[in-house]
Amino acid sequence: MNTSNINEWKDSFLDWFALIMAIGFTFLLLISGVYALVGFIRLILGGLKRQKHKMFNCSSCGSRISYEAKHCPKCGHHYGESYPAMIAIPISFLVTCICLGFGVYFLIFVLEMLLDFGIIK
Repeated sequence: MNTSNINEWKDSFLDWFALIMAIGFTFLLLISGVYALVGFIRLILGGLKRQKHKMFNCSSCGSRISYEAKHCPKCGHHYGESYPAMIAIPISFLVTCICLGFGVYFLIFVLEMLLDFGIIK
């Protein structure tokens, strides 16, 4: 094997490796985006459900308590502040947009690579 054949093989291998990595990264971003979208929708629906039903069962003792409660009046189980849920909604939406946006961008990138390699026409 001469040096030009080795360099061609190396360039071809690196091109295919880049294509496989781009496909994997695109798949990962799109799956992450869909997962974040499902979480965002569940978060929104959970917030609407909380507004509809102002009470829930305590995870420790099972007694009914208000969603605004910071702790259970019967057993004292701590539920924390309610504002992190309000912060989680825009963050979840932002993560969804970023993952799906980059996923679509890399999907276009992968399709261009496939066209360059002549795999699709």
